[in-house]
Amino acid sequence: IFKAYLKVSVQEYLNKLRIEKAKVLLEKSDLNISEIAYSIGIDDPLNFSRFFKRMTNLSPIEFRKGKNKSEL
Repeated sequence: IFKAYLKVSVQEYLNKLRIEKAKVLLEKSDLNISEIAYSIGIDDPLNFSRFFKRMTNLSPIEFRKGKNKSEL
C-alpha cells in the first residue's frame, strides 16, 4: 500500500528523510559528523558518510563546506 501510494518503498522513503534531516543539521548546526549520524539513526559515522555520499554525490564535509561558501 505504501509503495503504491508514494511510488517509493518504505526504505527509500526513510533514506530520503534521513538525508534531508542530515542536510539541515549540516547546514544549520555545528554538530560533528558522528553526532549527526547518531541523530538520524546511524550508529557508525563511517557508514553515515558512505550513505550520505551515495545519496548526494558529496561527502558530508563537502556538503557543509559548499553551503558555507555559498553563504559568504
